[in-house]
Amino acid sequence: MLSPIKTEKLYTIISHQIEALIEQEHLKPGDKLPSERELAQALSVSRTSVRQAISAIASKGLITVKQGDGTYVAEPMNKVPKDIIVDSLGQSLAARQINPIEIAQARRLIESETAKLCAINADEKICNKLRNIIAQSKSFTGDNYPNFYNLNIELHRTIADGADNKVYKIFMECFIELMNGNLWYWGKEHSGNQRMWKDKNWEQHEDLVNAICNHNPELASQIMYDHMSTVVTEMSGVFN
Repeated sequence: MLSPIKTEKLYTIISHQIEALIEQEHLKPGDKLPSERELAQALSVSRTSVRQAISAIASKGLITVKQGDGTYVAEPMNKVPKDIIVDSLGQSLAARQINPIEIAQARRLIESETAKLCAINADEKICNKLRNIIAQSKSFTGDNYPNFYNLNIELHRTIADGADNKVYKIFMECFIELMNGNLWYWGKEHSGNQRMWKDKNWEQHEDLVNAICNHNPELASQIMYDHMSTVVTEMSGVFN
């Protein structure tokens, strides 16, 4: 009996080629891959298709994307609940079955509750760390995007630590890995309003830290919800 012939999507074909390159060149964990532009030229495809392929490979945990630096072969790791969630969502993002805005909408609900718990449970150690992150953000000048990006990750991760809820912490790590591996912040990095977005982002962060360290859970939750709503709106302008 004849069966339908399944055709692979272009990004899937590209991802197979990149994975073959890693194997053929005997690349080891920590080795850097060719740039997005170089891969696109070598394969005679668009950079958008290469970006989708990199997203798909990153979602498997085979490579790591470092913002402003490049793409590297990842260290091998055993599967944990976070990796299973990241794999599933990452593949869906790469296949465009879901989009980054939907992830941001989920973050909005989860992180607003995380901020509330952090305001209830945060001790002086967590508050000092959060205040230090805000102080560091004010020390950067110009368009130092990678440093602001890393501080942003550290702040949200610290809030999840302060919430003292293992499930929320797992989801926070999933969001961080998806942002890195699937390059949705690439869109923000290349948006025309990057400086304005960055300034507003850190103003909201400072208000959030004050609410948490004043142990005001309802205010912390509302500020985080509003903050993530800003992220959703800004991302809609890039990805829609």
